[in-house]
Amino acid sequence: MSDLYLDTAVQSIQRALQRTISRAWRKRLPPATDLPALRARRAWGQSSPLRDDGDLIYVTAEGVCFEWSQVTTAADDGASVIKSDDTTGPGRWLRTTEARQTGYLNSVIIHNGDFRPEVVDERIFSQSPCVAIHWIDDEDDAISQAPGALYDSRIRFQIWCVSDSKRPDSEGSIGSSLTSEADIDPGALVSLGRIKKTLAGSRLGLDGVKYVELRGGSRIESVEDEDRHFVGALGIEVRATITNGNDPAESDSWTELQVQVAAASLRRAAAFDAENYVASGYAVAVGTGLTRTPTAGVAVVNGVSVSSTPDERTFTASRYTYRDLAEDGSLAYVEQVPGEPEPDITAGALRVGVTITDASSITGDFYTATTLTAYRAPFVVENS
Repeated sequence: MSDLYLDTAVQSIQRALQRTISRAWRKRLPPATDLPALRARRAWGQSSPLRDDGDLIYVTAEGVCFEWSQVTTAADDGASVIKSDDTTGPGRWLRTTEARQTGYLNSVIIHNGDFRPEVVDERIFSQSPCVAIHWIDDEDDAISQAPGALYDSRIRFQIWCVSDSKRPDSEGSIGSSLTSEADIDPGALVSLGRIKKTLAGSRLGLDGVKYVELRGGSRIESVEDEDRHFVGALGIEVRATITNGNDPAESDSWTELQVQVAAASLRRAAAFDAENYVASGYAVAVGTGLTRTPTAGVAVVNGVSVSSTPDERTFTASRYTYRDLAEDGSLAYVEQVPGEPEPDITAGALRVGVTITDASSITGDFYTATTLTAYRAPFVVENS
């Protein structure tokens, strides 16, 4: 069965072309010796990711590259999915099969529609050396007796291999003869040959793609400006089988669902995060005295289900004490003098709440994390 569907086939193939070229020839970040070193590699700054989607790191002990996915929330399995220690939400390193340790492309760009010089300069030429993918058109031939059901398709693209060279004569397009320069930018002609070799005959990792064929020739074009941009233009055709069926993610083949209604309190969050919330517990009783045992709790921390019973603790008088829940169910306590800025969250933990004390009592206790509380008995919805 084909993985390609009429409404999303071109988009899926564009992404697969981008991924295939990127994994083969995009620049790598400095290598990591092994998976613990990859896990320890910083992925986040104070409020934004340090990594771009598609960034690659070669892991020496594994002999392959891992690729950063900014939206993935899968659990760290110690092999194919690695979560950086400083990542508390989405973003994971995913194992690839690519064993090449180095690359030269700054980016692989999907660019459709706007070819005004200022747009091309800003979006494509400024990224040199890079590759840009342009969808041209497609043709569909029906191959099923059922009207509109299945098609043999030919989807055509033009691939631009963009290079810069200040060198005169043939070295402008062929590239520098100096290894130190060629490693940074091998030239439009070499880049064109590498992309040909990478794509010709490839199935792009998609069930439904038969193969990629080179089509319509290739050529080198010089852009006559002070920046001396050179473009190797390559035509390709992706041969594929495309269905008009339903994507499995949208399938209505289920017969019944069991539904549990729950109420979410966002607290300080702008939106509900299914990877980080408290379902019950981890609260501290208000009253006289400073010694308490937080209630047993259930939560989700970085996508990991957590259930634990905390130990007793004597809280410091006249403090705000924040409770940070780790994936192993342990609580870390971070104290704050009233009036001072809130302290940083413990790395990799979920800040579940804050306890307020005076000289001899616990005067307040509040959740800071989103809570999700079930109510009503579960009920069944049938697919009619």
